[in-house]
Amino acid sequence: MAFFRALRIYPAPAELIGIYQSTVHPPVFKLVIEMTNMDVTERVRGYYDVFPPKPMNVEIIPQESKSMVGARQAVVVTRDIAAGEVIYKENPVVAVLDQDVQLAGTHCTHCFRTIESGKAVQSEDSSRVVPSAYCSETCLKKSKQQSQGILFTLENPLPDALMAGPTPTEMTEKRKEAQTAFVEGHKGKLRNVPMLTARFIARQVAAETKKLLAATALSAKDSDDTSGDFTDAESGDYTLADHTERFRYTEVTPPEHDLQLVTSLLSATLPGLEEFTTAERYSAMEAKILYNAYGVCFGGGRNDKPAPTRPEDLERTRTPYGTHRQIGSAVYTLSSYLTHSCDPSARIAFTSGTTELSIIATRPLKKGDVVTVAFVDVTQHPEESVYEARRRRRFELARGWKFACGCERCAEENEYAVDDGKKEELPVGDEAKVDEAVRNYELNLPRKHEPEPETEPAPVPAPAVPIAADEEVEATEEKIEEKLEQAIEEKLEEKIQEKLEDAVEVETSGEAASPAVVAAAVEAAVVEAVQEAVQEIIQETVEEAVAALVEEQVGSAHLTSEVVEEAQAIEEAVVDAVAESEEVQAEEAKVVEAVQEEILAEEKVAEEVPREVETVTEETSGEPLAAEEKAVEEIKEVLESQLEDQTGAPVAEEH
Repeated sequence: MAFFRALRIYPAPAELIGIYQSTVHPPVFKLVIEMTNMDVTERVRGYYDVFPPKPMNVEIIPQESKSMVGARQAVVVTRDIAAGEVIYKENPVVAVLDQDVQLAGTHCTHCFRTIESGKAVQSEDSSRVVPSAYCSETCLKKSKQQSQGILFTLENPLPDALMAGPTPTEMTEKRKEAQTAFVEGHKGKLRNVPMLTARFIARQVAAETKKLLAATALSAKDSDDTSGDFTDAESGDYTLADHTERFRYTEVTPPEHDLQLVTSLLSATLPGLEEFTTAERYSAMEAKILYNAYGVCFGGGRNDKPAPTRPEDLERTRTPYGTHRQIGSAVYTLSSYLTHSCDPSARIAFTSGTTELSIIATRPLKKGDVVTVAFVDVTQHPEESVYEARRRRRFELARGWKFACGCERCAEENEYAVDDGKKEELPVGDEAKVDEAVRNYELNLPRKHEPEPETEPAPVPAPAVPIAADEEVEATEEKIEEKLEQAIEEKLEEKIQEKLEDAVEVETSGEAASPAVVAAAVEAAVVEAVQEAVQEIIQETVEEAVAALVEEQVGSAHLTSEVVEEAQAIEEAVVDAVAESEEVQAEEAKVVEAVQEEILAEEKVAEEVPREVETVTEETSGEPLAAEEKAVEEIKEVLESQLEDQTGAPVAEEH
């Protein structure tokens, strides 16, 4: 259990698995991996039981979609909803103002609220590279905690509890250069996705830092409190990564400089952090954000948004007013599951004048009805015919989300076009997908609240029959290994916690501790705890467990010589299975009886002799060496006879 818990809290679980594989004995390592797989399965199965939270009035279920063809997770209402009623409200994970609005300073960088002239709250450090204005001190603080502090200030990127001194001057200069390069590299490009992606990564860093603080028993008072923030699971140890790995997306190839700029920015801020942004990982993140971003606009939106030179360069966001009317983009966890319809059951609104999104029913909904919204402007403009309006919105959907709408409205309007001679075949398809691992789990696993598949009734157990001696020994070995695993669990839980606290205290008491230093300390502490615990447990556990179990088997403390020999054999097998390191093997050698060493040596001789004969045979013309084979058989017979005399039991045929 201690190995498993360490794996849950360790910042880089894949690395820790590698450490376990080389230091932990195979039975325990196998058990940890099985527990991890079970945990992953339970987390996937249980995710939609705790997300979204019950007060949101909706749940997520797998369902076929008419408009966005194919099976997908759909949002359905959990009670009857009246027309015009707010189904739920949601705050974003990240939000970014359009560049021209950001530079104008007319809206809050964090919540997008309109700022009255002369009443903006600003921070010199926060606005040094990216001019930023805030509507309140609260928004300024939240912005710094979530992403601004890591990306665009020169403040310590780690909480005070992990910092032992000021940031070195050379690191500060490097951060300045990287921040300026990032902002200048995207200036005038009219793209929000690179900034959204950078802020999203920064939020994940903040969350993992908070987890590290909690895992190492350090104070987390200055870490980000996400209560009342984005829509999270009601319970369970779910992270932002658990949400984003379920996002749908279409394949995109980001410009090469996007990855270079964000990698340089992260590396200058926290050396080693750039390892998170591999080309594959970054490409998937940009694709998910681009596919799921909503356009934030108040009222009917604005009409002065700069347009890209080429229409295909326009970043399309989900907004019923059209992307050209938004003031910024935002990404939401729950609303990313909403599907499109040209005749939606709900509409998107920003009634609070901030990035808080409201989903409002456009017609009465019954419990179980799907909540759909319009990704694009689905109204028929005065100058458009039905055919032209349908063609425009289908073109925008294909451009932005790569699917051909198959909703009822599109099908009906195509039928009406017969009179105009413009009826056409409406292709239906959808290129969006989810990560392969998530897709496999969600297709094959039932939810917790769903009944499990019916199974055959359990067979009536057969009457107990006496078991053979070999089976008896095997059963006893299993019991001993069970006790051994329990002892390891108790010992390691204590030792790993102790080592982690000592390691972090040492590493943070001197020079400024980078995340790499802290991670190395945690890694070394786990390895040391594993080695010490296993060595201590072997001597403390095996003899006691063997004696107790053997006494239980024979019903008396007076053991026969045969039982003692079996117990010794069991003890050897368990110790061999547990102790693989050279130190443990050396300790084991001290307790091995001289007679057992002789037997092992003779077995080795028995194995080497036929090997030598084989070598001689290969070096000759290939003819069988009858004399040598006969000699080998004679040696085997002598060895078997000696082994039988010493052990009191017939030697297996393989010897």
